[in-house]
Formats: sequence, structure tokens, C-alpha cells
Amino acid sequence: MLFMRYFLYFAMIFLLFLTAGCSDGDSQSAKNGKSNLLVDVIKGEKYSPEEFMKVVSPKEQFKELHELFPDLHPMIETIMRTKMLSRLVTLDALFQLEVGCNSKHQRQWQMESYVFTYMSKSADGADVLLSGRVTFPNNMVEGVGHEVETLSIFSHPKIPGVSWVPSNNLDIMMLRAFFNSAVIEPDFQGYGVDEGKHKNSAYVPKVTMLQLADCVTAALEVMRQHDVKLAPEGFSENWGGSHTSATTVYFQKYYETEAPAWFRKAVRLRSSFVTTNIRDYNVAEIQDITGPEPRSSEAFREVITSLTTQSPAQMRGYKISDFLSYRAMTEKVGDGDNKMTAYQYMTRLIAYPNVTNLAGPIADWTLVDLAAPEMLTANGLYNMSNPKAADMVDIFHNMNDYGDFKPTLPIYLCQHKEDEYFTQDDFMTYCTKLSENGTNPNVHYANIPLKTTNSLVYDTIGIQYNHFLSYVLSMLYAVTSPTAAEAFENVIK
Repeated sequence: MLFMRYFLYFAMIFLLFLTAGCSDGDSQSAKNGKSNLLVDVIKGEKYSPEEFMKVVSPKEQFKELHELFPDLHPMIETIMRTKMLSRLVTLDALFQLEVGCNSKHQRQWQMESYVFTYMSKSADGADVLLSGRVTFPNNMVEGVGHEVETLSIFSHPKIPGVSWVPSNNLDIMMLRAFFNSAVIEPDFQGYGVDEGKHKNSAYVPKVTMLQLADCVTAALEVMRQHDVKLAPEGFSENWGGSHTSATTVYFQKYYETEAPAWFRKAVRLRSSFVTTNIRDYNVAEIQDITGPEPRSSEAFREVITSLTTQSPAQMRGYKISDFLSYRAMTEKVGDGDNKMTAYQYMTRLIAYPNVTNLAGPIADWTLVDLAAPEMLTANGLYNMSNPKAADMVDIFHNMNDYGDFKPTLPIYLCQHKEDEYFTQDDFMTYCTKLSENGTNPNVHYANIPLKTTNSLVYDTIGIQYNHFLSYVLSMLYAVTSPTAAEAFENVIK
């Protein structure tokens, strides 16, 4: 284990940007009118196990990350081949018992991956067509069904390019299929078939958790169409972090407290694993926006960007422009033909951010530069006594607030103590609250013991080293560990 950790650690220095059967319960879902969430299967792919390893995380993804990172796919392939070899042997044995070999003594199983569209709700409350992907091992013998041991439900992080959208390519999380698992991944609003129609945001987890649940329902129907189902003793695990950490947590709360019986029977969630960006948005963002620079302007930009997802009714008659300064509405920033106002920059529907500079041309703008002057104090601080300022915060609260949550299933939370984006105080405050001061045995949390670095990496290529590296390390253990509990133990060692 120690050798493997060092091996992965070394590899991660170069991989900093590697960031996103139908049971009786499914029959019951049809009776509840939910099977019609699946609209269409728009792409199907079938691979031998060896081919599958090669096509996961293709070179196009790395070209979109950063010009300093050439094709690193061979390194990933080497790591994963090493870790997945034993799983390949296990699957060979399983399918040998299930269907045997063909007349040429060849395997009669393969990896199958399907991209599908389904109906859900967008953050503004409208019906929306979204896309997702489900990937699983299956035998090749007609009329013989297959049972997967688990469902691996994964919510991708913020992604830098079209090749990182699950419906467009096979990402590294799909290697969990070697654990005889069906890997289910939604694109979420703003990506896939919804690109350019809605904005994607981390700050609407009450909605994205339902988009995730609807994706799972549709994926189960796709599996049923291919005679694959979750084994009677099987279970699901819920994985995510960074941009979708709140979505991952909220999905567990939905499952435990609101999901209909047919959904719980079909999914059988066992635990969740969440890494980085672990905080209470309603508390942390407002603390930041009312505090000093540079956190206040960063939080203000994030709130404004998130409000773009809301309908006029949800905005209570306000427009985004009502919260912005004259300068933010009129002054053009940027280079060449790409110049735009700060308002246009924050509200554009572009799906793929520059992950090394999320604020782009307004990175050095302060709260005074961005916010409507009446929303600020004489000292340039956010003024919660101003009605408009208070209303903006309240609208943001309504987007995020999901009430208290007392997990009755295990949830594993981890984050680097010096994450450049998310503070240790926010992490510990949230974990303490969620665990009821450590009294809830289902809540497990710890720091990721990643050695911090000097500023060389950041100064050279602008990467938030601790955040990206800890996320990548966590996800590699998520891919290569049989369960969420084991992934958590491996990450925090």
C-alpha cells in the first residue's frame, strides 16, 4: 500500500487536472410513472476489457487541460492496468461460470456503455432534457441476463472542456465497472444535450441532486433493456466532490428522507464518498461576501453567477443587473474580439471555465468595482442592512438551503487542510454540524494527508496544487477501492 501511494503521488504531480438488471423496485417504478424519464438511447459502445482500458480518459481530454500537459493517457493506462488486473481475472471467472467461453475458447463478455437522454427539472423549475451515461460489464449471450454487484453513482467536478463531459467520453471513474459495477454519470444541466441552454452551477444542489436521481432512474431502464440488473444482495454507492460535493451530499439526504419507496428499493444506497469543497454554502459564502477582500469579491462573483440559473419569479422581480455597479455593466474587459462587460462575463452560458483562472479578466476587481454602491457600506463592505443586499443573499439561501440532515447511512468526507479554494474552518464547521459534534457514527471525516508544496507549481502553470492534487488522489482511490469505506481509509492514510 505504501509503495502504491508513493507511485500514485508521483503520478499525480503530472495529473493535477484530472478532474469528472432491473430489480423488482424498477418494476414498481414503472407503476409510479417514472420509467418514462428515459427518452432515448443515443449512443451505444461495446469494448473488450483491454480496449476499454485504452479508451478511458482519451488523449483529447489532456489536450484541453493545459498546453504544458501532453498526452498522459499512457501513464493512466499503466496505473489502471496495474490496479485492475486482479479485477479482470475476477470478472473472467464470474462470466466463465455465467456463460462459459465460445467455440473458439474466447470470452463471452464485454464492457458496454450507453449514452441516453432523460427528462428532469432545471434550476429555474422548467422541464428539461438532459443526458447521462451508464457503463457496465455484460455477457454476450442472448437471453442470458447479468447481475451487477453495485451501482457506482458519480457526479463529475467542474470540467474544462467538451471531452470531459461524461456523455462525450469515458472518464476514469468508469473503470469501476471492473468491480462488476454499473457506473452511472449525469452530465447535469448546462452540459451534454443541454449545453448552451442553461448555466451549470454548484450552488443549486437541491436541483442537481434530483437531476442525479432522475439520471439513475433512467439508467436503470437502460440496464433493463440490456438484461442487466442490480443483484438482489447488491447496493449502490454515491461518489463525488469539488464542484458537485453538495450535490453528492444532498443526494444521500434525498435518498434517506424524501425518495419514494420504489426508488430506495431499486437503488439500495449504502454510503457516500465526498472529497473537497465540503462546507455549508449558505454559511460559508455569506461569511465570505460580508468579509474582507479578496474573499468578498470572489464570493460575490460566485453568487451572481449562480443567480443566472434562476427564473424571474425565483429572483423576486430582480434582474442580475440590479445588483451590479455601473462599471460592471458598461466597461469592456478582455482581449481582442473577446471583450465583454463584467456582467456579460459572469452571466454567459459558456460551459467550460478556465480552471486556472476562474475569474478571468475581472480577477482583480474588488467588491466596490462589482456591486451596486447602495449595497455597500461607506468602507466598501457588503451591507446586510441594505434591503437589496439582504434580498440577494436570501435568494441565494433559497437556492441552497436544504434544512438539517442527520445521516442514517455512512458518509465519508475528506479535504486537504490547506485547500486553496475551501477553508479548513468551513470544512470542520460543516463536519461538526453534520456529525452532531461527533456523536453521529455514520459521519466520517478527516483531512487528506497530502504533503504541501512550495509555490513552484502554482507560479509555473497557475494550478491550485493542494486542491487539484488532493481531489485527483481521492478519485484514483475511489476508482481502485472496492467500497467507499475502503477508499476513505486509503485516502487518509
